[in-house]
Amino acid sequence: MNRAPVETATHEPFPNYYVYAYCDPWPSKQRMLEILRAHGLEVEERHYAVQAWIDGRAFAFEVYGGDLGDPEAEADDHDLARLTDHARRISAALAAAGVRHRLEILEKSDDTLMACVHHGMPRSPDEG
Repeated sequence: MNRAPVETATHEPFPNYYVYAYCDPWPSKQRMLEILRAHGLEVEERHYAVQAWIDGRAFAFEVYGGDLGDPEAEADDHDLARLTDHARRISAALAAAGVRHRLEILEKSDDTLMACVHHGMPRSPDEG
């Protein structure tokens, strides 16, 4: 008896890379929504976050809210090229709005800088 092969769900590998973001100054939550929408990105507003959807993946700026401090990027992937492309798309939107920024792509295992996209802020603020 011949049976058709059983398809098993494929799972992506664990994300190896993540984004660390700086903006100077950080746009307000409403302004960030406007910036990303104006650049044609699909965005979703959450209580403390702004989330852009790129190729079915979320690129978020979280902990937006008065006393919570600066937002943090929440984007990771096992594919460095894809995450770099997504960071470039976010960077293009921020640059078009004149927002000084730096998006660093780091390796999760040891925080090695793998790529960086920026506008008006070539060095990390932590470098002095």
